[in-house]
Amino acid sequence: MSIDGSTWYDYVLQQMAAEAYLEGVNLADVDSVTDALQLGNNRREFPSLQGFTRFADVQVSEFLGKFQIIAQASDYPNPNRTGPVYYAGTNILANTGLSATLIQKRGTNEFTLAVRSTEFRTVTDGGDRDRDVWGADVRGIFQYGFALAQLSALEDYYEWLKRSGNLPVGAILNVTGYSLGGHLATVFTEIHANDTDVSLNRTYTFNGAGRGTWGQNANDPTAIVAYYKAVSFDPDIAAGFVVGLPVTDPRYVDLKWLRLFEQFSPIYKWTPGGSRTVQSCPRRRASLATNAKPRWATRGA
Repeated sequence: MSIDGSTWYDYVLQQMAAEAYLEGVNLADVDSVTDALQLGNNRREFPSLQGFTRFADVQVSEFLGKFQIIAQASDYPNPNRTGPVYYAGTNILANTGLSATLIQKRGTNEFTLAVRSTEFRTVTDGGDRDRDVWGADVRGIFQYGFALAQLSALEDYYEWLKRSGNLPVGAILNVTGYSLGGHLATVFTEIHANDTDVSLNRTYTFNGAGRGTWGQNANDPTAIVAYYKAVSFDPDIAAGFVVGLPVTDPRYVDLKWLRLFEQFSPIYKWTPGGSRTVQSCPRRRASLATNAKPRWATRGA
């Protein structure tokens, strides 16, 4: 099915808005939003403007003439953080690197959930390399086929958007994602294709990473993310699953890797004295992952 260029351009603009940092921005103030869109993927605290995904003046006018930003889940992993940080207005712990933006087409009941790409710069340069590149891209998609922590956070944020009324019952929802966001958008679409409270319309991915295949005789992304959530609350679920597996089995994760990537797990949180896991996990020889390589794809569906 062919889609005209103007439609693609509309979704490019919305994806660009998702790449912009809107933390602390008054979304009802046009000047503040305009300034943030022109900065794009550059945080105000880092004026060197290393990021090139920025709105030109005419693009700001085009975007704001058609669309309104409703909400954004985004956080800066400041190394001086001394306590848990939550996405604005929510009780969702912002520790996975996920960022997603809800945008409404003006005068309609049509929305877009746009998912940000990999923030490749280091934290000291205003990026999120540790959580996005190493946590989601390498440790997640490349090694196991799924960025599970960010998928879990995206599910939590989607439920909050509906529960809070930001995404009303009966809404028409499109989804976009670029790079890492393309992976998240792809899996999100599979999970919610048959939802009845919100009608999923189209999904557009740009240079998007596809997904892997679950290695334990299952290929249902809903079940995969649900399993991840269950293990996050009770790691013994996974520990029991891998008892007796040889260390060469892809479902087995060496404890040193668990410790290395512990900060990307929802069971991890910041404390004034450093960091710790929320639960005590005496048996953590557990894999939340798959044994498959990802399928890379770019598509509009």
